[in-house]
Amino acid sequence: MIDELVVALDGSEASLRALRVGGAFARKLHVPISTITVIVPGLDAFPDAAWLDEHATLPDLEVEQLLVPADDTVAALLDRADEGSGTVLCMTSHGRRGLSEAVLGSVSAAVVRASRKPILVVGPNAAVPASFDAVEVCFHDGATPARALGPAGDWVGQLGATPWLVTVQDPAESFAANHAAGVELRAAAERLRDRARLTPSRLLRDADPVRAIAEHADDVGAALVVAATHARHGVDDVLIGSVAKGLVHRVHQPVLLVGPAVVDTAPTGASATSRDLRL
Repeated sequence: MIDELVVALDGSEASLRALRVGGAFARKLHVPISTITVIVPGLDAFPDAAWLDEHATLPDLEVEQLLVPADDTVAALLDRADEGSGTVLCMTSHGRRGLSEAVLGSVSAAVVRASRKPILVVGPNAAVPASFDAVEVCFHDGATPARALGPAGDWVGQLGATPWLVTVQDPAESFAANHAAGVELRAAAERLRDRARLTPSRLLRDADPVRAIAEHADDVGAALVVAATHARHGVDDVLIGSVAKGLVHRVHQPVLLVGPAVVDTAPTGASATSRDLRL
C-alpha cells in the first residue's frame, strides 16, 4: 500500500518536475507528500532552505520539506525511503545521452539498483497525467516479470486503474506461440485469470521496444509505466536495463522502476491474483 510520496529535490528545474508529477499522484492517492534535499555537511543551509521555500510548493497540498546533511546522497535517500513501509521515493532523471549510466542519472541509477522498494522516476518528457485510468506493466530485457506484478498491483488498486500487460517481439523474428515474449506475457496473464475485471494484454511487434511501449502507453492513456530491471551484475547498463532506461528517457509518463534489490513478495498460483493486481 502506498501511504506517502517523498520527492528528492536537488535545486534543479528537473527535480521540480518530479514534484509536480508526484503532487498529482499524491492528490489522486490521497496521501501526503514531502521533499528531501541532501546537502553537504558543514555548509550554510540557508540558500537551500530559501530555494525550497520559494519553489517546493504545490497548489492545495501541504509539502513538508526536509534538509539532510550527508556525505552519501544515495544512502540518505534510501534511508528516507525505508522509514515507512508504504513510502515511495520519487525522483527525476536528468536524461543526459552518450554515457551509459548518465541516461538515467548517476544518483537515480544508484538508488534504483540498491533500493528494496520500487522507485518512481520522472524522466525529461514525463508530464502530469491527464487521467489515471490505465497503468502499463512492461516485461522486457529478460527482467523477472513477477517482480513487477506486485508493485504494479499497489498502484493499480489505489488509482482504480486498468492494468495493461505489454511485451515486445522483434518483427524480424518469426512469430511462434512459444516465443519467449509471448510465453512471458501469457504466464503473467495466467496469474491474473480469475480476476473480476479484465486485464488487457498486448504483444507488440517492433524492432524498437522502447518506441512500441511508449506509443502504446500514450494510446491507452496510461498514467504510469511499470518496468522491472535486471538482477544481473557486472555492467552498469545491464544492471538497470537498456529498455528500462530508454523508457525513462522517452515516455510521457513517470516510470515505476522495480530494481534488482526488490524481492518478489507476491504468492504464486491462482490464489495470487488478488495480491498481484488488486482492484
